[in-house]
Amino acid sequence: MSDVMLQKFYNDVKDPNWSNIETYNDFCKLPSNVQKECYEQHGLKARLNQIENPDYWHGLITIAWQYENITYVPVCKCASSYYSDLFENTYGWTKIHFNDIDFESTNAFGLVMHPLDRYLKGVAEWLYRYQILDSYTGNLENDQRLVNIMGSIQIPDQHCMPLYMQYGKYVDKINWIPMDVMSEQQVTNHIEKFLETHGCNIKLPVDRPKLNSSPPDKLNLYRTIKKLYPSKIEMELFYYFFAKDLNFYRTLIQQYSSI
Repeated sequence: MSDVMLQKFYNDVKDPNWSNIETYNDFCKLPSNVQKECYEQHGLKARLNQIENPDYWHGLITIAWQYENITYVPVCKCASSYYSDLFENTYGWTKIHFNDIDFESTNAFGLVMHPLDRYLKGVAEWLYRYQILDSYTGNLENDQRLVNIMGSIQIPDQHCMPLYMQYGKYVDKINWIPMDVMSEQQVTNHIEKFLETHGCNIKLPVDRPKLNSSPPDKLNLYRTIKKLYPSKIEMELFYYFFAKDLNFYRTLIQQYSSI
């Protein structure tokens, strides 16, 4: 399998007389003068440090919204579409790449829910968005394709990705609100209180329509997935991937329970 990013870097700098490569093993077979030029003149070491650094990639695939010293960090399946649209199109916040957040000068916040619930909602989102199944109505518990899919851990996109996989070390630098243990009004109150604490005195709308409300067949899919769990899912693998998220969420709930 080709190392696409290494291959792209190499093709951008290569001399027409150099051999083609697909992997780093191929690169190591190049003449030593070619390898030296790539490292010393074209910055291969710095590029490899980027390619092999998870923080670099989650910064590129994730966006946030910023207003002065406040940054909203969206999490898929946690009202992210609603609040992203609200802060950008109603209040005029600036959309930025996650890599551009200066955590030393900003006050970041976001919404989360129990890692398992978010994962199951994410799987349902993926299955529905890409029409993986033939039908989403009726008794889906007998759909063998769905049963097979739920028999293994699927992390096909950001909707299913563990929080620590997506945000890495920056999870601990963000002020999180556990939206699933409070009412919508309580979530609104916590957000407004956070914003006010940091100098942003706005009142969030109480009657603004939700974005991306789930249609009945999508809700049917999610309910079926919840029924199939945990008899079908490989729980050992789930806890392997989500152990840090579960510990983070438990600690967060303890903090909010003491408020």
